[in-house]
Amino acid sequence: MRDYVDAATRGVPDAWALTARRRAAEGAADLADALDQAVAGTELEASRRPVWWRVVGALQWLLLAALAAGLLWLAVLWVLAYLRLPEPPTPVLTLGGPQGPEPAWPTLLALGAVLAGVLLALLSRAVAAVGARRRAARARRRLRTAVGQVADRLVRLPVGEELAALARCRAGALVAASP
Repeated sequence: MRDYVDAATRGVPDAWALTARRRAAEGAADLADALDQAVAGTELEASRRPVWWRVVGALQWLLLAALAAGLLWLAVLWVLAYLRLPEPPTPVLTLGGPQGPEPAWPTLLALGAVLAGVLLALLSRAVAAVGARRRAARARRRLRTAVGQVADRLVRLPVGEELAALARCRAGALVAASP
């Protein structure tokens, strides 16, 4: 604040500079509280959740359900094999023709859910990082605007009024001195 007043009153007669400093000092008395209120009153959207979070949350629950179904299916097949009971027919996925691997659907369901969950987490992390940078930039802009308004009201405006009064005084003196 002092640097601003010193720069604004450079070359100004001492009486006007002192008056401008006094006006700025009067504003400085309220500056801390005003800045605190401006920062506290600035909407930062911290509690607002992006829409894509709900979509990702629903997908995570779906993947968890798929994992649970696949693991439960595999557990039932294991218990039946352990008890030496007849195993129900388990669908398989035929890959690469008759000689290719034939993974069972419960295994594919469990492993696919885990893999899809990891990919979803990585994608969500990247999207969240971009969103966080955007939100931080918006919050920074809003805070700077709020702080700037307080600085304008309590420091710049009073100093500007004194400098404007000096300009009016000088203009009046020129008019009075002219023939």
